[in-house]
Amino acid sequence: MPGFIVGIKSIDELLPSLLYPGSLIVIAGHPGAGKTTLASSICYRNALNGNKCLYISLQETKKKLFRIMRTLGMNFGMLEDKGLYRFLRVPIARSIEEIIELISKAIAEYAPEIVVVDSVNALMQFISKSEKRALLQNYFCSLPETIDGIVILIVELPFGEKKINLGAIEFIADVVLVLKHRIERGLLTRVMEIRKARGTPVVIAEIPFTISQNRGIIAYVPPILAEITRGGGELKLPCNVLDRILNHIHRGHIIYIEHPPSFRPLESVPLLLGIALKNNLKALVVSYRYPPETQLNMLIRAYSICGYDREDLRKVIERYVIFKALNPFGYSAAEGVAEEIRLVEEYNADIVMFHGVELPAIAERISSDYLASLHNQMNMLKKMGKLVIRVGSRINNEISNVFSALADVVMKFIPIETGEGEQKYKVYIWRRGKNPYLLRYEDFQACLKEICKIIKEKLK
Repeated sequence: MPGFIVGIKSIDELLPSLLYPGSLIVIAGHPGAGKTTLASSICYRNALNGNKCLYISLQETKKKLFRIMRTLGMNFGMLEDKGLYRFLRVPIARSIEEIIELISKAIAEYAPEIVVVDSVNALMQFISKSEKRALLQNYFCSLPETIDGIVILIVELPFGEKKINLGAIEFIADVVLVLKHRIERGLLTRVMEIRKARGTPVVIAEIPFTISQNRGIIAYVPPILAEITRGGGELKLPCNVLDRILNHIHRGHIIYIEHPPSFRPLESVPLLLGIALKNNLKALVVSYRYPPETQLNMLIRAYSICGYDREDLRKVIERYVIFKALNPFGYSAAEGVAEEIRLVEEYNADIVMFHGVELPAIAERISSDYLASLHNQMNMLKKMGKLVIRVGSRINNEISNVFSALADVVMKFIPIETGEGEQKYKVYIWRRGKNPYLLRYEDFQACLKEICKIIKEKLK
């Protein structure tokens, strides 16, 4: 018996037995929700595994479908050349009996393991007699057993509608996936609802997803906490005082660094470079506030105390740190997480720093969707074994407390008056499992000078 997959890694890990021989799958959703892309993905990934796919289209042309899917990383022309894919255009002007005969003949000749019908609505809307509708429904319902494979029916839902209204098909179907897209703050959010999965225990009803160029559908399944370990072991701290206070940190730890919005010492960021250099790790910085060149210059200025040539500092920093920028007001919560995880995977960084983390929180107004997305994102990165550093301004108690609660290590810069007009700071430091500590300004400056010595070694 051939095995079938959805072809979306996170969903196949969550529901490995979702698709099986003899199953009928309904993919429903509003126009533009991603139904054709999901059905094509299932077809494509299984065809790559040797399961032939027959794609029956009642509206889309082969040329248009191939072109769109190629931009999403699916080369159906290649599969067609290998005999693993066949496209069949069925004119809807034919009678129901003729359509059934045409499909049956194609199946008999090609012997596919997967059949996709895109879309059932195009057939149903021209059938007024109930007995004809029943004939077509019975045909599709019996088709999975006939081919001993899987049949995927694409169903269009009118805007505003939630019911599928396909009569017996919805009740007989083994799997029903409903793709939804909604507008949040004028931005698109996509969600896949697992409405039905016969024989498969489903705990998560809705899964956020995105459609990415060259990668197709990427779903973000909330990680199972029991599967999250400390990852790649301990990491060395870049200076003696932090080593004494924190003892050590781990891959998978989350460090939250906070400063007042009107007091942003440059020293709040260099910890990233120190850890990267000390452990010979690659770091990715995603800023919600500044473009990459500005981020780089800020880090160079922060290490001006080292006294090294600016260009030499630039070379060392660029060797270990990648800078990226995202506008949090340009993404919904789910789409923002999707883009950030994509960047982490693309650059395969060991350390990920998010800079200006208060801005997405303000954009989403600490909504339940935002909190869920943030919590799941942090756990995804933990599972991937990434050290996460989050730097932001203190806006209010709610945001500060949420970010602190998510962290394994908290560092808060607190301004102090010196009496001489100079503004310095002390640093509140806490690590999970240890007592809080208040670090003096002079001690933190000494830490930066120790990092300068590490930079000097890298300059050789």
